[in-house]
Amino acid sequence: MDNVPSLGWLIGDEGSGTHLGKALLRAWYYRELPADLNAAFVADYPEGASAIKNRIYEKGANAYLASFTQFLGKHLQHPLIQKMVTNSFNEFLDRHVGKYTGYQQVPVHFVGSIAYHFQDILSACLSARNLHVGEILRKPIYALAEFHVGPMRISE
Repeated sequence: MDNVPSLGWLIGDEGSGTHLGKALLRAWYYRELPADLNAAFVADYPEGASAIKNRIYEKGANAYLASFTQFLGKHLQHPLIQKMVTNSFNEFLDRHVGKYTGYQQVPVHFVGSIAYHFQDILSACLSARNLHVGEILRKPIYALAEFHVGPMRISE
């Protein structure tokens, strides 16, 4: 079976929450956020640059980096945030989906909260490449439970 390898959160993981969190933090540390987003970021994360950087290099860095996607979701209408998310998804599509033979002829499915919460942008990225959007599941356990026991009411 042909597989494109996952390089994990440290050097790969395009399109993931960690990838998006790293992109946001790079833009903030490098002073690339516009004034309105910078002010919002500083208000949401008053601990400051040193504390954030120290926390990144402590245990659980990938989950901490992914937690910054909440800020991205909160400011999703901002053009820079839209561009950041779009770039991350496009990188995923280029590096992973586009490597498979016949990928243009089959629906592309996604599982996870990033795909779910940013599905409008994800769908636009797929559409721009003439790719077919498949199912986008936030939590695969619900579909798995339904498959095994039939339709059920699941509340979060």
